[in-house]
Amino acid sequence: MGDLEKMKAGLWLHAICPEIGGALLRTEELVFRLNQLPPTRREEREAIIRQLFGHVGQSGCIHSPFHCDFGEQISVGDHFVGNYNLTILDEAPV
Repeated sequence: MGDLEKMKAGLWLHAICPEIGGALLRTEELVFRLNQLPPTRREEREAIIRQLFGHVGQSGCIHSPFHCDFGEQISVGDHFVGNYNLTILDEAPV
């Protein structure tokens, strides 16, 4: 079982490893891109949210700035709106 799988399962692990570091870097890049896009570029913003999150319902909107750890552990339902300065710490499913 890899360190990322251990983390998702809630098991103890040494978090400084290439697998987790790579996942965090991927997320940081996507969050940076999302936060740099203007609000009028809704389709691009939603595409990044869908790439970032584990599940997004029918539509979703997040107002910048937004921050999270991994993204893929986050699931939101239909018509989700995340307000300004939203931070989701998703070392476990949220």
